[in-house]
Order: sequence, then C-alpha cells, then structure tokens
Amino acid sequence: MTLKRPLKLRARVLLPLAGILITLLSFTSIEILYQQSRFLKAESKRNLFLLDGYYTHALENSTKVLKANVGWVARDPEVIAALEARDKGRLTAIAKRIFANLPREFDIMHFRFLDPSGDVLAYPGGALDVGVDAAKGDDHGLVGQALRTATSVGGVALGASDTLTLWHVTPIFNGKILVGAVEIGQEIGAVITDMAAVLRLKLAVTVRKAYLDRARWEAGMKALGRAGAWAENSKAVMVVRTADWPDDRRFFPLLAKVDGQIRSENIGSRRYLVRNITVKDFQGRPIGSLSGAYEYSAHHTDFVDLIGGVAIVGAAIGSLLLLSFYYFLGRTEKALSKAQSQAMEEVENRANLQRKHIVAMKRERARLRDAQRAAQIGNWDMDGRSGELWWSDSVYKIFGIEDTEEAITLRRFLGLIHSDDRARFELAITDIGRGGRGERGERGVRAGGGFDESHRIVRPDGEERIVQWRGRVVHDEDGGVGRLRGTVMDVTEERRAEALTERLGRILKHSWNEIYVFSVDTLKFLDVSEGAQSNLGYTQEELHEMTPLDLKKDMTREEFELLLSPLVRGKREMVGFEGRHYRKDGSFYPVELRVHSSFAEIPPVYMAIVQDISERKSHVDELEHLALHDPLTDLPNRSLLQDRLNQAIRIARRRDGQLKVLVMNIDRMQEVNDTLGHENGDALIAELAHRLRATMREVDTIARLGGGEFAMIVADGVQDDLENIMARIRGVLEHPVTLGNATLDISLCIGVSQYPDHGDAPEPLLQHADIAMRMAKKDGLEVKVYRAEEDPFSLRRFMLLSELRSALAANEFVLHYQPKANMSDGVIDSVEALIRWNNPREGWIMPDEFIGLAEQTGMIGELTHWVLKEAVTQAKAWADDGAPTRVAVNLSARNLLDDGLPDYIMGLVRRAGIAPEWIDLEVTESAIMSHPELSRDMLLRLSAMGFSIAIDDFGTGYSSLAYLKALPADALKIDMSFVRNMAHNADDATIVRSTIDLAHNLGLKTIAEGVEDRAVWDLLLAYGCDKVQGYFIAKPMGSGEMQAFIRKK
Repeated sequence: MTLKRPLKLRARVLLPLAGILITLLSFTSIEILYQQSRFLKAESKRNLFLLDGYYTHALENSTKVLKANVGWVARDPEVIAALEARDKGRLTAIAKRIFANLPREFDIMHFRFLDPSGDVLAYPGGALDVGVDAAKGDDHGLVGQALRTATSVGGVALGASDTLTLWHVTPIFNGKILVGAVEIGQEIGAVITDMAAVLRLKLAVTVRKAYLDRARWEAGMKALGRAGAWAENSKAVMVVRTADWPDDRRFFPLLAKVDGQIRSENIGSRRYLVRNITVKDFQGRPIGSLSGAYEYSAHHTDFVDLIGGVAIVGAAIGSLLLLSFYYFLGRTEKALSKAQSQAMEEVENRANLQRKHIVAMKRERARLRDAQRAAQIGNWDMDGRSGELWWSDSVYKIFGIEDTEEAITLRRFLGLIHSDDRARFELAITDIGRGGRGERGERGVRAGGGFDESHRIVRPDGEERIVQWRGRVVHDEDGGVGRLRGTVMDVTEERRAEALTERLGRILKHSWNEIYVFSVDTLKFLDVSEGAQSNLGYTQEELHEMTPLDLKKDMTREEFELLLSPLVRGKREMVGFEGRHYRKDGSFYPVELRVHSSFAEIPPVYMAIVQDISERKSHVDELEHLALHDPLTDLPNRSLLQDRLNQAIRIARRRDGQLKVLVMNIDRMQEVNDTLGHENGDALIAELAHRLRATMREVDTIARLGGGEFAMIVADGVQDDLENIMARIRGVLEHPVTLGNATLDISLCIGVSQYPDHGDAPEPLLQHADIAMRMAKKDGLEVKVYRAEEDPFSLRRFMLLSELRSALAANEFVLHYQPKANMSDGVIDSVEALIRWNNPREGWIMPDEFIGLAEQTGMIGELTHWVLKEAVTQAKAWADDGAPTRVAVNLSARNLLDDGLPDYIMGLVRRAGIAPEWIDLEVTESAIMSHPELSRDMLLRLSAMGFSIAIDDFGTGYSSLAYLKALPADALKIDMSFVRNMAHNADDATIVRSTIDLAHNLGLKTIAEGVEDRAVWDLLLAYGCDKVQGYFIAKPMGSGEMQAFIRKK
C-alpha cells in the first residue's frame, strides 16, 4: 500500500503534465514553422515587387555618380584646351590619369574623349575600349543625342562590344563653342550586384539576340571574364547574373515570360518565387529582361532541421523535469499525509472562532442600525458602566486620529477636548449619568433622555475644530444608564460662517467703503454699505430697487453677465475689472470692482467691493502721457506715432483708401546747435512743432522722432493731395524764427511714403519715408516721394542690380517696337524702340524699373550702345525687306554727357549702310534740364550729323520757351498724362492744344503718345497733331510681328 499510493498520485500529476508539454512543444514548433514560412514568403514577395522600382532607383544613383565623375572634367581648362587643339596624345594622357583615379568600386569600364562630330580622340585603354580609336565613338546613339542637344545625356545601351552598359555623355564647351564631349560607361553588372545585396535576391539579366552580334558579344563577355553561353537559348542570352544564380538549364525557360508578375516555380525539389521585368535601353526599346528569384525551399529545410534539434533538446529537458517532479512528489505526499491530521484539528478551532465572530457581527449591526436612526454623520456608542467607547470611522477622521486596536476610553476621549471646554463636558457627562438631574440637567439633557452638546477639540497636529454631539440614553433592566448612543458632527465651518456673517453685517452697516450684495438671478441690490449710499447719493430703499447696471450706464446686461460668467462656471473665486459709477446727480467717477460669489446661500448672491480709483487713474493718465509724448514739444513720440499709424492703416484698409506718411528734417539743425547752442536749437524745434501742429487737421498726427526730425500722418482726406500738404507746410516756413539776437529762415527736407503703395505696416511706411527724405537731402530737393526702384536699401533693387550686370552678356534684353501713325493719311513710317528685360527670376521687367539702376551703376552707356546697335540693325533689315521704317531710340541724361556717343552712332549707321535720317533720337525734357548747356551742345552735334531730335514727355519738365527755342529739336512728344484723358478733361485738352500750337509756331512737328481710343484721335486730328502713338494704333511688339504689321498697314 505504501508503494501504490505514491505511484497513483505521481501518475495523476506527471502524465497530464507530460502530455501538456508535448502538445505545447508540437504546436509551438508548428506555429513557428508556419509563421517563419509566411514571413520569408512575404519578405521575398515584397522585395520582388520592389524589383523594378529599385532597378530604376539604382540606375538613377549610378547615373548621378557617372555625372559627378565627368562634371568637373567638362570644366577643366586643360581638357578644353586639348580638345580645342585635337591633341590626341595629351588627351590620352589625361584620360589615363582620370581613369586611374576613378573609384574602383564603381566598375567604370569605358572612358573616352570625342570630337564635335562624335569621333573618338582618346581613351585610357580599358578592356572594353579596345579598337575604338579608329571607329566612331557613337556606338550606342547617346553621343549623337548629346552633341545635337548640347546637353548631358545618359542611359542604358549596348556598346561596341554588345555588353549592357550604363552610359553618360557630357558636351564640353569653350564659352559657347562646342569643342567635344567626354563619355563614361559603367558595366551593368556592378548595378545588379548592389541590387542583389540590398534586396537579398538572386538576379540575372538577359538580352534578346535580335539586338546582339554573336562575335562582338562573345568578345565582350570574354573581356569581362564571364562565360558566354550563346546557344543556351534561342531568343536571349544571359549577360549578367549573381554568383548564387541557379546553375540549372531548366531555369532558363522560366525567364521567358516577362510580364512583371510574381510566380511560384518548382525546379526539381527546389521551390522558387520568380519575377521578370523588362529592361529598356535609353531609346525605350525592350532589349531584354531583369529576373529576380528567391529560393524559399532551402530556408524551409534549414528551419525544419532547427525545429527538430530544438524538439530533441526540449524532450530531454522535459524528461529531466518529469523525473525531478517524480522524486519531489513522493516526498510531498508523505508530508501531506502528516499534515492532514493537523489540518483537521485546525479546522475545528477555526469553526469555533467563526461562531464567535458571527455573534459579534450581529451586535455590531444592531449598533449600526441605532446610529443610523440617530444621524448619518459619525456614530458612537459608550458603555454606561465601564465607560468603554466605540467609534465609527467617521469619528476617527473628525478627531484626526488613527483607528488602532487600543480601546477608546472616556479618559482618553476627554484628553482630546480643548482644555477650556473639558470641565464643562465632564459635567455634562456626569449630569447624563444621573439621568439628567443636576445643575446642568435642564440644558444638557432634553426630556426623554436625549442630549446635545458642543465643544472644541484639539487634533494631534494642533488644529482646533468645533464638534457637536447628539445622542440618547439606553437604560438597563434596573432603569439605570446602560448605554449612550448617538452621532458627532464637525460644525467648525458652520460656526465660522455664522461669525463671518455677523461681522459682515456690522461691516456693511458701518463701513465707509462701497460694498454691495446683489442677487445672482435678478441682479437687484440686497444690501449696500453706508459708505456706498453716502458716495452715490441714494438711500438704502432706493438702491434696493436698483441693479449694478443702474450705476454703470455705459454697460449692457449681457456685457456685465459675461464679466461674471467665470464665477457662475466655478472657474474663479473672484473677478476684478474697472468701470465708472454714476451718482444720483449725474456725475461719475472711476472705480475698481472685485466681485465674489456665494452659491451656498439661498438665494445665491454676489458681493462686490468697490474702490474709488480717481487719484490712481489721474496718476496713470499722467504717466501714460509722459511715456507717449516728447517732453520738449509735447508732440506724440515714436511709440504713439506707430500706434496712431496702425489705427490709420486699419481705417484706410477698411475704407479701401490711402494715407501719406511724411518724414521731415530741419535743414542745418547741427549748424544751429553748434553756432547758437543746444538751448536755442531746442527752442527752434519747439517753435516749429507749435507751428506744424497749428496747421494740421484733427484727423492727422504730427510727431517728433528725435533731434530735428518730425513725422506726419495725413489721413485719406477729401482734397489733401501732396501739393495741398506742401502748401500748408510752406505757409509754416514763410515767417523766420527769432532765437535771441538771431533771426533764422527755416527750411525742411521732406520724404513721403504712401499706403498701400509703399507698405501696409508702420515700419515699412516710416522706413520708406525716411529713405525718401535722405534721398531728397542728397539731391538738394525740398520733397521726394519714395520710389522702390530708386531705393538704395531695397532688397529687390539690390537683387536686380546684381542680376543687371550679367543680363547683357546672357542676352536677356530684347527690343519691342511701337508704331507711330501719320494723322494725315494713317501711314506707319516710324516706330519707337522700347527695351524689355526678360529676367529669368521675375519674367518681363519694364525699363522704368532698371534704367535708373543702369544710370547709377554706369551701365547705361553699354546698355544704350546695345539698343542703338539693335535698332540700326533692325532698320537696315526692314529697309532690305522693302519696308523702310524710321526707328526712334531714347537717350538718358547720362548719355548726353558721353562725348563719344555721336561718333559711335554715326559708325553704326555707316557700317549698316543706312542714312542717319532713319534713326530718331528722343530725349526727355527733364534729362535735358539736368545739365542744360552740355545737353544742348550734344544735341547740336547729333543734329548736325543728320539725326532727328524729339523732345520726349514735353510738359512735365521745367524748361523755358527761350531754352526750348535754342534746342535743335525737330519734334515735341506730348506726354501721355495730358493726352490719355483729354476727351474727358477740358484742362488736359487745353494743354494739348496749346502745346501743338506752340510747337507749330516754333516750326516743330508734334507727336502725341498714349492715344487709346477714337475720341482722343479725333480731337488730336482736329487740333492739327502730326503723329500719334499708343494702344489705339498698336501695342509694342517684337520685330517679326512689327514687320508683318507694317506690311499689313
């Protein structure tokens, strides 16, 4: 029997355990094998799916490497010189040196220099470049494409040796002259090897025999050190394969189906996933295929072997574990047998103890029911004879002590009562013990045996709390006090609230501060302090019928409730804000309100404490004025100016209007300070500030920026153009200023910017006005309006300036031509040449944006020479084509100072074989007046040579009639600003008619520019104008389009 029992126990434990282990091991092995197989297949399919994309990516990367390796060669002066000289020996030495330094890991197999016709000039003697010296270099078509297009080209192609190669050809230029090309080639095998390493696939490339010559191909494969099996397949040959590609003839037919699909194939016992994609050359011809294969049967076999090994090891370990369990279970069974008898005895003991606990729990439940009938706070129970106490958890929390096994006695409890209240409480307990009879019986004990007592306690952490005891006496069989039961409640906050309410009542009644209590629901005042009544002039009764909104007549109920909403949502305990309180007599004063809420009261109320902040407001206003105004002039300073400018911009933007910003600087301010002293300088500034402020409208702002600088904001007014503004300022400056014994005339230098043309924010408007002021000071002008093209600090101007220097060499300038029509017969016999800049970054740029830059940089002479040369060439071409046409060219102020200009123009017309009268020269009135005498001498020289002179933009300058009469002019061009609106503007029409009459009286022809409609044409015809120019005739156009237009007319 002693042997049978252990064997039975062990068998019951070990046999199921062994079965579970074997089952887990089997299922785990199968699952691992299945998941691994799925993973390998999924990974191989993903890599095969990426095959074509990665092939394209690999070719692009290799092309970039090839391009990088020849890019610097095409720019090498030594190479350019050798190609230009067709020096084969020198080129061969260069090719060998370059080829030797190329990275070996790129497998560069070809490197050649070629002449412009595509013939090979030199090569380093690579294995696949043998025999190309005498042959054409373009054995694959890329060279010809590169030389035809004058651009670098690259791609896959079959070279002279019929090997599949990645080529890159780069043309080489000396300036704009093609001197040859450099060709580099990488055998495709290096690309395939790199791809196989990344994708972890077996790869092979086949080429269709239709594109190959057997002898050349076998020679090429031999040069690469590869076996070439031409007869292996009737349609294609394998040119590249990775080392692990299956050496099995049965595999070759699987490569024939090039459809891009992933297929599962079996070759004997081996299983593969195969995908074939088309390989195209640079011309897009399908010359072969790229095949990827993944053998997953080998991984499957290896993994099965691994699982088998793991299973053997697991079985061995499991056997050892089972034997160990067998031994320990025998010992355990003996111990269990011994412990069984001990357990039975322990069970009996625990059953007795459980019965006692059940009795105790019934007693506890009875106490709990009694306590719950008394109250829902803290429950307590005291033995009337022994004084032993029982407390619920809530009582422990109220007293701030832990519920330990130590019994709560009456003595310990009395130790927690505040020393000042302890004697009174002891007396109350004694009174209860006597059944309510005694000197305190009538207060501590109520009729029927109930009692109610309050006192202070001191928690262990020193905090004082107020508690209230309520309970009843339970009598024993003899009529004595058997037990005391009841509740205890912490009433600290309630008593404090009562005290606070009492104090607040006294404060409300006697405080001279403004304190209000008003309803959350109706907002009506419920209570108001005497101080508030006195300050506002209302009685308590009157205020009870009012709300805070009656005191805040500038605030709506919605606005007021929005301010108080954080209190309603409980997000804040107090909100503060400022406002005005209106007294009964209508006067008001600034106040600061702090509003609290009390939603515990019924109904809920707000309490507001209000402080009169009149003095503080006055002080703040004074400080704010000092912070935003100039102390010398009391004008707004820069900070206030920017704020006002921001407001003015917002108004102008909303109204779709404009505004002007003026920056003014007192001339010779430093001289005044140095000569008369800074005190007199300050007096001058203060006087000018006073005068300027007196002339400004209310909507405008005048501010001092510092020193002798002022700024003015002129809002979008009714008739306030720049001339009106300047007239007001000149009126300020008419009267001199007396400083001590000195009398000074004041003059200002003024820069103007305008919203929105020159900026839509304060900073750019002030900055551009300041730049215009400095430019006016530099040019000796009274006032100057900002122009971006003249701004020496403009980023766009800086970029255009740098691009202008190379634009002429890059052929970015073109001439457009606008025809001029004779008004007598409508014949087109002349055109005006208009330069345009085709900027690569911005597109077409008009001359008014870059001619000024050209004048400032000194490029105007070179640019004018180019325009004159193009105009003379075009005039000659039109004459030869049977459509002789006069061409007008504009000259600038700088051109009139170029002493060599007349001889240069005469040289052009002589070389072209045309007469000078076919070239008209137009000069603006302002350009002539910049240097009157020198300009007149230059025009006399040009006129004497036979060139026709026209005064452009007449009417916009300041020349006198006497000076005009002395000029050798043949025609006046009336500015388009007068012509365009003359049909609708009587003043413009009068100016045009007077100009035509004046010109005819001086013996000059007239040309009106800017003619855009029939009404203007008819008026000009009636006034006797000789020629017209404008969109009504034709817009500016290119030379070819202009020639067709002339023929048509």
